[in-house]
Amino acid sequence: MAAPRILFYAINGTGLGHLSRLLAIARQAKRLLDCQGRSCDFHVMTTSEASEVAWDFPVYKLPSKTVAVNDAVSARRHAARCKMLISNLVAGIKPDVLVMDTQPEGAFHEFVFLRDYAKAALFIDRRKRREVAEGKVHQSHLGLYERILVPDHPDSAAHYPIASEIATRRRFIGPVHGIREEDWLSPEQVRRTFGARPEQRLVYVSAGGGGDREAETNIHQLVDEVVADPRNLCVVGYGPLYRGKRRYGANVIALGEAEAWRYFRGFDCAFSAGGYNSYQELLAAGIPTSFFAQRKGLDRQDERLAEGRHRGWHRVLAGFDPILIREELTALLDPERADRLRARMAERPRAMGALRGAVALLELQAHVAPSSLDAAALYPAAEAMDLWRRGEVRPITDPSVPFETVWQWHGWRKKTLANRMDLVDEAAAARDRWNRSQLGAEVRPESVCDLDWASWIASRLERWGTDRVTARQLFGRLFKGFDAGAVDQVVRGHFDHLEDHLEPDLLARAIRALHRIERPRETAESLTRLVDAALEGRVPALNLDDPTTWTTDHEEISIVDF
Repeated sequence: MAAPRILFYAINGTGLGHLSRLLAIARQAKRLLDCQGRSCDFHVMTTSEASEVAWDFPVYKLPSKTVAVNDAVSARRHAARCKMLISNLVAGIKPDVLVMDTQPEGAFHEFVFLRDYAKAALFIDRRKRREVAEGKVHQSHLGLYERILVPDHPDSAAHYPIASEIATRRRFIGPVHGIREEDWLSPEQVRRTFGARPEQRLVYVSAGGGGDREAETNIHQLVDEVVADPRNLCVVGYGPLYRGKRRYGANVIALGEAEAWRYFRGFDCAFSAGGYNSYQELLAAGIPTSFFAQRKGLDRQDERLAEGRHRGWHRVLAGFDPILIREELTALLDPERADRLRARMAERPRAMGALRGAVALLELQAHVAPSSLDAAALYPAAEAMDLWRRGEVRPITDPSVPFETVWQWHGWRKKTLANRMDLVDEAAAARDRWNRSQLGAEVRPESVCDLDWASWIASRLERWGTDRVTARQLFGRLFKGFDAGAVDQVVRGHFDHLEDHLEPDLLARAIRALHRIERPRETAESLTRLVDAALEGRVPALNLDDPTTWTTDHEEISIVDF
């Protein structure tokens, strides 16, 4: 079947928010497809003057209003030209899903003409001025979308008015940003990268995407005050839309990378514009920041900053007077006040909007178009990916191996290790025989350890859900032959309190492999060795075309402590 065909339409000019948000979702969707070994047919259409940030997808660049409209070209003529180009492009691609952001009607009120060319439409409803959100144009166009995703938390629903008859199409996914936690550089790596001396403080300065008309002036004003103290090393993040002069000096470093967030964990503090993406990325990194508001069309940065300051997440720079800047810098570098900001930021819910948005998008695509995509597998893959990013689950020894590779590796094993109840029965019978051959009715010392491990597995399978073997059935059969008192002890002490998640196929495979272990006393000494032995014990029974290949893979990607 054809690969999922999705067109992302980002309306931007001298801003970057719409494009960055859609790219974050598109990249997560691509990773989820990679997990299933599926290709994608994603396209990006944008009016942003920084279209190069979408380097990993085919990009169709249209001129923005900011650049095209002048004395010779009126806004009406520019809109007419763009409508024709956009309509032809969408008609030619015929996407399964057309994704729009912020303006449901489109930049040129062209969405109603595009809708028939797509099998479904999805809208990212970013927060905007209330008069716009409540307006007839906005509200009437929302009903044309099959799915509406809000990059915010449900407790902010009052800021997103919607008609009751279409409210069921809406889903709050949380803030969206492009950060991949697994790609964050450590503070030590960041300091080495920029050559910071031990006594220097790393201060980050940015005007967001860089397209604001005051960006150059604001950056120079901030840099002047930061570098006045030789103990500060100033790293200036120049967004892809920045067209002004760049600052260079002994303690000034120009950073022009699109993914500046990779360095955020190494900064002691920051000054930044309060645009959506910069705001979410700096808060996610936990960097004490003083934000300043830029005046944009639909984006009320001042409201965002006022709310964040009220919650204690950051400070706000009220103006660019040198005295104000120095006062803010002193406050940000004060250990006690900085720790308070970090503590409040740590209390924020994790921003998983890009990943959740990707799942919702692919679900919609699978519903409206013939596809080999396994929609049911999106949720476990997404949750495992999130755990992987946080470093809580890394079942491989080589950190350079990407998540998608590991997930496919487990999925490939699943084809040869079908979820069969008879294997579970064999495991229980083998345990029962072993118990009877030992010291009569006395429970062996390793029994509780095994039970603890088995209940840990069963609890996770219950949380994930299983198709042919329910967690309760599996739990009961695993414990055949064990002392009833020991089972009750483990169930009451552990089963109902285990909260961690783990990739379910790996756990199920380990359970099914237990009957292959020849030395249960030794392998019960540690959970890590038990799982390793279980996997090694299953190798002879895999019945693959090329067992040597499996052995090589197993050596390269070995299971470690869960």
